[in-house]
Amino acid sequence: MEVEYKREMNRNYMVIHPELGHRDKYTIRMLSGNQVPGLLAFQEKWINGDSRYYYDITSKQPLERILDYRNLKGEELKTFLSSLLVALREIERFLLDESQICLEPEFIYTEPETFRCSLALVPGQYQDFAGGMQKLSQYLLDHVNQKDGDAVVLAFSVFKECQKENFGIEDIEKCLGNISKNEEKTETTEERVEERSREVVKPVVCEVMNQEPEETQEEDMSENADVVKTIPLLPIIGIGVVMLAIPLGVFLMFGLNGIYRWKWYLVGAELLLIGILVASYYFTNRPEAYREEEELPEKQESWEDYLRDGENFKFEERYIGETYEPEEEMQTILLTAPPGSQNCRRLVSVNDNLEVPIPYFPFLIGKNESLADFCLNEPGVSRLHMNIEQKGENYFITDLNSTNGTKVDGRLLNANETCELLPGSEVSIASARFIFR
Repeated sequence: MEVEYKREMNRNYMVIHPELGHRDKYTIRMLSGNQVPGLLAFQEKWINGDSRYYYDITSKQPLERILDYRNLKGEELKTFLSSLLVALREIERFLLDESQICLEPEFIYTEPETFRCSLALVPGQYQDFAGGMQKLSQYLLDHVNQKDGDAVVLAFSVFKECQKENFGIEDIEKCLGNISKNEEKTETTEERVEERSREVVKPVVCEVMNQEPEETQEEDMSENADVVKTIPLLPIIGIGVVMLAIPLGVFLMFGLNGIYRWKWYLVGAELLLIGILVASYYFTNRPEAYREEEELPEKQESWEDYLRDGENFKFEERYIGETYEPEEEMQTILLTAPPGSQNCRRLVSVNDNLEVPIPYFPFLIGKNESLADFCLNEPGVSRLHMNIEQKGENYFITDLNSTNGTKVDGRLLNANETCELLPGSEVSIASARFIFR
């Protein structure tokens, strides 16, 4: 399969020359007449009697190119896999053959900021879909951010599912579903902890009265019924009977004179019984500051333990025991020349005093701060615009599928075209002009 890249009217195209006898008329008609979500926009052109497949790749970058300079994070991997599932579902809906998809990283185009992918479906070009998914899952696993636990677990689970004999896209959905469930469980646990912290400051009156939560009470119960329900009647009745029995016994034994004679003792006994009632009720119904109404969910198994339990998988040796720190967002941004770089190559602006030092190779220029080695905020500059690299004593410049193009000595390069860059050559990055020195 021969591939070339062209630029036409500020649109960039990947052009595939199909092999003779491999045209699929139904697939060509479906792709030409419909914009299938998740697939690169397609059109067929005839040039000198030969068919050409044009795929619009404007503002997108190959997955292989992006992962040459950085690794996938957890959210980016989830977005990538979700968009991949959307494309596979739409292929089924349009009755297209999934075995015609190019699953090589150089033909999977992504948006650098969101990591949504777009696939190239080549009519008549059949490949082993299951084998392609296995290789792609291995590639993602090798380029995942080792410091991101969610990314490692997700990539590893997708890799294991793709090794199965009867692999299907439902297996990837299951992996994404498991990750989502774990996140929901974590959020639920945090919400419960917050609820318990709010319960600590409940009014003491509610605890003393032993009142049940509002949601468990019947709506039609009156306030008096609630109070009667929460008061311990049996102890009160028992002490009341004793308080009546003591004066009655004194009356039967000594008559009214006995009651008058022992009145202060009777009052003291009554007060003692009342004190016993209050004290017993307080100690049996005292407020508890930290009451556990239900047990906290069990601690989620860490991703290190998950990898440790994998069956005969050597990948775990690379991650167990490492210390994980968040990856820096600004990885390779170079805004000024470092010490000792006065003798390095550089791009000198024609219009102003701006100089772009090039202390190492390959060297990317664009607007994307997380990927470009030099962030050039000029009108018309793409997120990843161009790349300069060195091979031996020679230098080469490559247009990275930019929207407004790259010129070398006045010649506009095609998308992804590479040409030799000589010292003294003029390089135009969109509207910005430089001299390579």
